[in-house]
Amino acid sequence: MSASSSRGAGYTASQVLDGNYDSYWAAAAGQTRATLELDFGKPKSFNRILIQEYVNLGQRLSAFTVEKEVEGKWLPLAQGTTIGYTRILRVPDTRAQKIRVNFLEAKGEPLIAELGVYAAPALIFPPKITRSTTGLVSITAEDPGLEIYYSLDGSVPLAGKNRYDKPFLLEKPATVQAIVVDAKTGKSSTIRRQELDLMKGNWKVLVNDSKAQAAIDELAHTYWTSPSNALELDLGEKVALQGLRYLPMQARYPSGFIADYALEGSFDGSNWFHLAKGEFANIQNNPIEQVIRFAPQQLRYVRLKALRTVDGNAATFGELSAVTR
Repeated sequence: MSASSSRGAGYTASQVLDGNYDSYWAAAAGQTRATLELDFGKPKSFNRILIQEYVNLGQRLSAFTVEKEVEGKWLPLAQGTTIGYTRILRVPDTRAQKIRVNFLEAKGEPLIAELGVYAAPALIFPPKITRSTTGLVSITAEDPGLEIYYSLDGSVPLAGKNRYDKPFLLEKPATVQAIVVDAKTGKSSTIRRQELDLMKGNWKVLVNDSKAQAAIDELAHTYWTSPSNALELDLGEKVALQGLRYLPMQARYPSGFIADYALEGSFDGSNWFHLAKGEFANIQNNPIEQVIRFAPQQLRYVRLKALRTVDGNAATFGELSAVTR
């Protein structure tokens, strides 16, 4: 274990390997940029890197990178901002003899209590399926290095068939199903199923508030709060619509869940007619995506009105999506 600099006796690089949080390496006085280098003595396989900052004297670090040595060259492995008491970095399955951590920005001299490298079992969870407003579908696994297989035709995804390797364009409604596979063990996740309908690239929320686009941005963690307790949507063209999906706000401190609703349609954005009316039962305790269905209609405009919210606050909209199937 070595360092680009140290404060001196009692604060050397070896302190980060002693298993004692209260002993730590400290860079030389006045140096806010420094490096720790770890040599295993022989090639080692790993996929986790643990770094503990000695925060008893304050959290200092705000930017760092991790590199591995390959044939005498240092190659990037991971990067981050803050570290705090404990930061565990997930990296692809890696085999190397040396790694180094470069501390690039800090409020004071870097203080590192522990540095650890581990080979952890892969986390075989169902993948995450997302689509951008322009129709680009991404499928991601919890752990890097795992394989992903998917289907679009309703068939069960199988290991070895139709492997996902990069985002792909999906312009038409489809059911995307995907699994994660650990090639080392042969284990696979349960199936993730995602219904993807019309693309939203040409959609507009009919209100003079740029933040309202958060309700149709295909990002579950964003939302819009409507002062009028309603959202009017222009689909860009007439479509054969038979339903609407409403995702309530997914923030840590939720507000404005729609409890009772009315859904209206329009051909011109001025004259509105009834499509559906009802209640999102138990939405307060189970804030998942809600589906409103109605008799198929050729529509360009829809308006979802909150007749009542769970907490009496202004209605919030996490995401609206069309149902055409």
